[in-house]
Amino acid sequence: MARNISKESLTQKIEKVEKAISRNREQYDKLTVEFGRHG
Repeated sequence: MARNISKESLTQKIEKVEKAISRNREQYDKLTVEFGRHG
């Protein structure tokens, strides 16, 4: 089991994921705006 993972490394992983999600969100919003114009 992954019991030896410290809370620090866990929060760092969560932060990385959240940053990646927000970055993808921005790209997705730009895409939807583009498609909205063409549609």
